[in-house]
Amino acid sequence: MIPLIVFYTFRKAMNAAKQIFFSYSDIAQDKDLYSKINRHFSSYVRSKIISIVDKDTIFKQSADKTIAFELIRKSDLTVPLISADYLANDECYELLKTAISEKKDIVPILIRDVDIESEPELRLLKNRFLPEDGKSVLEHFDQKEDDDIILVAISKQIKDSAFREFKTVRIANDSKTFYFILAAIVLGMGITATIYVKQKLNDTTITIFTFLLFLSIALFAIKNALFPTGFKRN
Repeated sequence: MIPLIVFYTFRKAMNAAKQIFFSYSDIAQDKDLYSKINRHFSSYVRSKIISIVDKDTIFKQSADKTIAFELIRKSDLTVPLISADYLANDECYELLKTAISEKKDIVPILIRDVDIESEPELRLLKNRFLPEDGKSVLEHFDQKEDDDIILVAISKQIKDSAFREFKTVRIANDSKTFYFILAAIVLGMGITATIYVKQKLNDTTITIFTFLLFLSIALFAIKNALFPTGFKRN
């Protein structure tokens, strides 16, 4: 629970929701698959940790299709939903080429089978495709797997890609340095969050509580460095 609180407060304090650009073809089957994937980001969108840009968003902003290319340049992550119809759609293909030329972070999802080797752009992204086993999303569905299992796995990997800077730091179990660094980072986040809360809410009680929350987490980290637990792995 505590890591989620820290993560949420950190994102709010930094006031920088990650913008993810989803592109997909107009074919009903592709749009339906996107809708199913999109649902798994609802809590992040509601909390304003993630901002989703898709065709509905673009249409609400402007009827000018060129705005899509501007939005893809501003996005933190681009997620093309690859299918034969996606590649046959000139606009989708140009969006993909734009993302590559702009050196955007791209996580392609193979929703329906295509020959990845047939397109130079796809070959460049070959090692980034989801699902990681090389099967399309639709193929997983056809195998009578629980649809949500594959969609949860995909959405988690997309979130991990969007928040690379918040990934767990792996370090040796006996390293005290990690806990001191963690304490310093948490304390820095606490100061930032405290200033943010004070400016936005101007409530002394909430401000003090916010600082004490981060301070307690930092002290807990230091405690693990100075007084490690006696548990050992077999």
